[in-house]
Amino acid sequence: MFIQYVLADPTGNLTALVETSVEAARRQHIAAALMESKREIEQLGFISPPLRGGDIALTMAGGEFCGNACLSAGAYHLRKNGRSCGIVAVEISGADGLIRVELEKLGENEYAGRVEMPLPLSCKRVDCAAGALSLMHFPGICHAIAPADMSRSEAEELIVPLCKNVDCEALGLMLLSEEDWSLSPLVYVPGAASLFWERSCASGTAAVGAYLAMRDKENVSVSLRQPGGTLTILSEYSGGEVSRLLMGGKVLLGSSESFLF
Repeated sequence: MFIQYVLADPTGNLTALVETSVEAARRQHIAAALMESKREIEQLGFISPPLRGGDIALTMAGGEFCGNACLSAGAYHLRKNGRSCGIVAVEISGADGLIRVELEKLGENEYAGRVEMPLPLSCKRVDCAAGALSLMHFPGICHAIAPADMSRSEAEELIVPLCKNVDCEALGLMLLSEEDWSLSPLVYVPGAASLFWERSCASGTAAVGAYLAMRDKENVSVSLRQPGGTLTILSEYSGGEVSRLLMGGKVLLGSSESFLF
């Protein structure tokens, strides 16, 4: 069976968008085989016809939510329909409602976009081997905000038991430095059996924005330097809670490729 897919590069967070219709029961096996074949792929989603009034639907291999995948799916939809700009409503796993993505074509297969990110369901402190961390719980994924001086080996040892403890579809450990506004994202997705130091993480960026706004009780606008580039986040705070999260970034689309499964 030939599996057709497109590689998207949203700020270095290489994402495979599978165009071939695949039965749900086979998706994890196909995802594992494709990611083993192309080790640079950090995550994978399956495109399908929208069922809830969106323009495009995407199911991530682990059933998680992913902001960079939303940005990629929006750009894919624009290109497929011959549009240079516009708003795309994305149905994605891990989110109940439609995700609004506003995009503009910059050049050959390159797009700039802003994603209206889901709001956090809760923010709480969790105790772990590294001490107390702030845990931002979003639909489809949780993110723990950790200090930038945490070692990679310590983070990798911590994230799996922490994910089991907080019982979420996926967990990100966001190593944040407020001195130079840099972010190192480690993401674990049990359903896809994947653990990656991602080159950028959109939902983790949103989690940092929400965390800062709730901590400081004010609007926050910050650009976070990540290994693959910079993502921006606008976090609006009102009435004692985060009322809006708008993430900005860029995505580069490749051409369709085939994989024999």
